[in-house]
Amino acid sequence: FRSLELAGKMARPANATPEQWQRTRKQVEVAARLALALTAMMREEYPVAEAEYTAAFKLMDKPDALSLYRLGLTYSLQKKYDDATATLQRAVEAGGVQGRTAGGAPRELAAEALAYVEKQKAAAAPASGLTTEDTKGAEAPKGDASAGSPAQ
Repeated sequence: FRSLELAGKMARPANATPEQWQRTRKQVEVAARLALALTAMMREEYPVAEAEYTAAFKLMDKPDALSLYRLGLTYSLQKKYDDATATLQRAVEAGGVQGRTAGGAPRELAAEALAYVEKQKAAAAPASGLTTEDTKGAEAPKGDASAGSPAQ
């Protein structure tokens, strides 16, 4: 991603303190990594998305609810239900992701996704002899991963 490469090579502007410049470069890297993660999600390259979200979160003081929600979906789509549950719970605790139904009623997408993952995790419980990592074929919750807006 070109912005990551350029951010590392750009010289500090004369009117910026070293601290300001470091903060700005960090913000650019976070934004680029989140964009790469979302692009990978849309391309169904979930391991790549997971890696980019993880790299972005390491640079952030506190990940935002929408990014946590998207990472939670990424884990869910990989059948990593324990990681999905923990991450979606963090998204809910961070304020959730608000959306609306087609009729205009409010929805809380992170909480909905969390409830869905918990059901999938229970369905894949040891009674089947499979771990959550082995389970395949479940549909992911319907929502707009690109903006946190509601699905129709």
